[in-house]
Amino acid sequence: MYNSHLVVSGLSTLVTNVDVNVITLSAVFEVDLDNVDLTCAEYTANGWLDLRPIRQETLPSGNFTGTGAATLKGSKIHLKGNAVLFINLIGNKVSIRVLNLEAVSFDSLSFNLGPAFLVNGEAVNWDEVNSNFKSDFDADFAQFKTEITEKIRVAANVIVGVS
Repeated sequence: MYNSHLVVSGLSTLVTNVDVNVITLSAVFEVDLDNVDLTCAEYTANGWLDLRPIRQETLPSGNFTGTGAATLKGSKIHLKGNAVLFINLIGNKVSIRVLNLEAVSFDSLSFNLGPAFLVNGEAVNWDEVNSNFKSDFDADFAQFKTEITEKIRVAANVIVGVS
């Protein structure tokens, strides 16, 4: 039997503004979240995560396994951009054809998936990852904005492209 308990605090501070133009199939969005505190009492995960070109020291990726408790905390999260949508009438699916991220910022963001979370067989030092995460992410995003945006577009299409 598998039990999972997830508590999320702070989503009451979520402010979104999304304008969709159905004629041009374009969307402009802005998302602000003052704070988020996600706590999962128990999780089990395994798989493969490819975050390249984000560097391993920013956020490790590869084969992963993990069990235990997890937390995600963040403050002053801001996302602004626009997208061009594609509607496949035959397949009855919507997808994001083009994604542009004008701004991605946060004051703080930290993760902890516990000591049993392994990437490529090695435990992740969450204190080390979190201590430099903002500066590392900002540097990675500045250098690889186009590639990271494309990764986000592809991942979002898995969620958006429902039939």
